[in-house]
Amino acid sequence: MTEEFILPKSNGKSIDLVNITKRVAIEADGRFHEEQSFVHRNKFHFFKQLQNDEYKENFCRINNIKLFRITEDDELNEELLIELGIIWEKD
Repeated sequence: MTEEFILPKSNGKSIDLVNITKRVAIEADGRFHEEQSFVHRNKFHFFKQLQNDEYKENFCRINNIKLFRITEDDELNEELLIELGIIWEKD
């Protein structure tokens, strides 16, 4: 498991958590991934954030890595992990 996995040839773009062996990645997205906020100086920086997110999604798709996005509104619990397909329900 690697925290802040820097994507190759990406000018420093990173994914929050990656397990290459299991081909799984997790991005914890704040509100600034959905709407312009104090994090962005202007609309250009907001759209740049959206491009960065798309780059990460494409990187994972091309490399057969399952990318899970968790938002700050998500309650991290077993039910969410099952819903995202990270874990499976016990029989």
